[in-house]
Amino acid sequence: MLVVFISPVVKWAVEKHSVEYTGRQINMDKLVINLFNGNIRVNGLKIYEAKSSKVFFQCNELYGNIVVHKLLSSQYEIPEIRLDHPVINIIEKGNRFNFSDLIDRFSTKSSLPVKQDKPIIWKINSVDIISATISYVNTSPYNSVKLERCNINIPGISWDNKVYSINTDFAFASGGTVKGRVLFNKNSWVYNIMADIKQFDIKPFYTYLKDYLKVNSLDGFISTHLNINGNMHKATEIAASGNITVDKFSMVDNVNDKLVAVDKMSIQIDSLNTEKNIYRFASISLLKPYIKFEMYKDGYNFNRLTTSPAATTDTSKVVYSNMFLMVADYVQNIVGNYVVSSYNADKFTVNDGTFIFIDYTLYDKFKYKFEALNILSDRINSNSTKIYFDVSSTLNRTGQMKGNMSINPKDLKDFSMDCTVKNITVSDFNPYSKYYVATPFLNGKADYTNKTTVVKRQLTSDNLLLVQKIIAGKKDKTFKPQYNMPVRLAVALLRDVHGNIKLDIPVTGSLDDPKFKWGKVIWQVLGNMMVKAATAPFRLLAGVFGGKEEDYKEVDFNYLQTAVDENQQKQLDKLVKMLKDKLDLKLELIQVSSRGDEAEALAIYQTKKKYLGIADSTNEQKQQINAINMNDSLFTKYVDSSLQTNSGFESVQEKCKRLIGKENLKASIGIIMQKRIDAVAAYLTQQQVSKDRVKIYSTDKLNDPNLGNAPKFVINVTAGDDAATATTDKK
Repeated sequence: MLVVFISPVVKWAVEKHSVEYTGRQINMDKLVINLFNGNIRVNGLKIYEAKSSKVFFQCNELYGNIVVHKLLSSQYEIPEIRLDHPVINIIEKGNRFNFSDLIDRFSTKSSLPVKQDKPIIWKINSVDIISATISYVNTSPYNSVKLERCNINIPGISWDNKVYSINTDFAFASGGTVKGRVLFNKNSWVYNIMADIKQFDIKPFYTYLKDYLKVNSLDGFISTHLNINGNMHKATEIAASGNITVDKFSMVDNVNDKLVAVDKMSIQIDSLNTEKNIYRFASISLLKPYIKFEMYKDGYNFNRLTTSPAATTDTSKVVYSNMFLMVADYVQNIVGNYVVSSYNADKFTVNDGTFIFIDYTLYDKFKYKFEALNILSDRINSNSTKIYFDVSSTLNRTGQMKGNMSINPKDLKDFSMDCTVKNITVSDFNPYSKYYVATPFLNGKADYTNKTTVVKRQLTSDNLLLVQKIIAGKKDKTFKPQYNMPVRLAVALLRDVHGNIKLDIPVTGSLDDPKFKWGKVIWQVLGNMMVKAATAPFRLLAGVFGGKEEDYKEVDFNYLQTAVDENQQKQLDKLVKMLKDKLDLKLELIQVSSRGDEAEALAIYQTKKKYLGIADSTNEQKQQINAINMNDSLFTKYVDSSLQTNSGFESVQEKCKRLIGKENLKASIGIIMQKRIDAVAAYLTQQQVSKDRVKIYSTDKLNDPNLGNAPKFVINVTAGDDAATATTDKK
């Protein structure tokens, strides 16, 4: 009779007293117990949440059997345990789960070991979970992960079998499948995991990432084939081999900017062993990586992403609530216990990468794009004296960069770099040129060669810059430049006959010097060259076109001279050649003369003419006039007689000026100076110099520092708003 009614009786008892003994309601559609063959089958099993009508666990069928006759000899052999289509809902709240009450209720309360005369002999031939569904919900931060079609097989576990084997395969509802096997030694706690993951969608990680970074989205797919060995008592000691692949990864920040992405990242692991400090990779490759880097006055675009997890005194809550914190803590333990000093990668490649750099710290936004970025290293080895990288890229659509770098793996601060850049557009850098020197560039292509070495923090850098067909624009006076440089003049002076500029810019310094900034030093050296060219143009012009530096500073004339003589023609010819070779340059010829001294010379000359009673129409007559000694007694007697005076307290010069008349002299000096201007202009016109390239005029400044004993034309070299004169070099 007991055999017939045992199933309904047990079902009734379980359902009636389940809350009393488990804290949860348990219901079954059907329970079948066969005492003769040891079979137990439960259909429609449901276990509810504590004090709730929500289902915690349910199963279409739970089946198990036991070999009955072996119970007589105290042996427990279970041929099979099978769960068909079980569904479990796991909810995490901080460091507590919705099943924590069951653990609390049924966990062993005494820590004292139980003495046994002999071991219990037990054996389970097979445990099968078929097509399970596991739902996991984390309430803070809220996240939901669902596993579907989960199959688990555990064959042959027993009291005398120390190694358990667990085989599983399942799918994530969000995307991706997993197939794996776990071998676990229950005595030593040594484990081996073999896992195959295909196209796992990382979106569920987004919720946890928000505790670390302010991001709007995280996308990508992970695939792996890994073999991992370790010991659960020594969590940081792991050994692994296999491969990891990440496809279509991207991270979008909190202002919807894509910051980091990669089409495919692949890592082939030969051997990784944290305990033995072995990190050997067959290859590391990135296909179409993308990075966007922005500079602001207060920091970088990556700075705005950072955040800190909420402070809490319950560290276990932090660990359980965010898997990134758990991973970070795990990695920190590895780094703290093991020094990563031995590593090797047979090949490292970056193919078709993109790097975008944007600088918002200037007056105008600067944006530069590196495309088709390729990096190759055939071997990265910590035991090598040098690690070599080859790099190439397209720069802002037009430029091409190619170079190589070597790094000392034992001291990453020691490195050397050899880089060549060709055909970059100079105007792309206008935001910097406007910020530093308030001058944009309208045209120009540049080639740049850099050779840099850093040894023991000491930098030596040789920089060769070739700029072709460069044209500097007008200085923008709305900006306050960092450096006041006459850029247009310097460019015009530095350009060769082909319109190109070639500059050698050496840089040296200590990287430990807080004031040393490599980019700033480049600008300073380049700026010094420009200033030197603009403030001392005559030395530069003499070096290019021949002659003496003084030939380009001023053109000297004699008093009363109104025609261009042979020596002055030679000097003007040099200026003509300069104008024809440097089309951006213009000339100002500023006539300066001590009008009083020249009036005095004219007065003496005119008085001598009257004394001789001749005109100066011929060179012979002029020589005759100039041959008279101003202090000749007959000449001075003539002057006194003409003025009807014999005063010895007045110079001959003053008497001559009174004799000719000061107003007449003033008018005559103006005519002479204009004739000099006309003579110089006429000669330059004969040499086919356009009038808009030369400006000739007399200074009106009575205190001009160029005033001397004889008239001259001071040379002023100009290019747009910039200018350099002979006076500049004297300051």
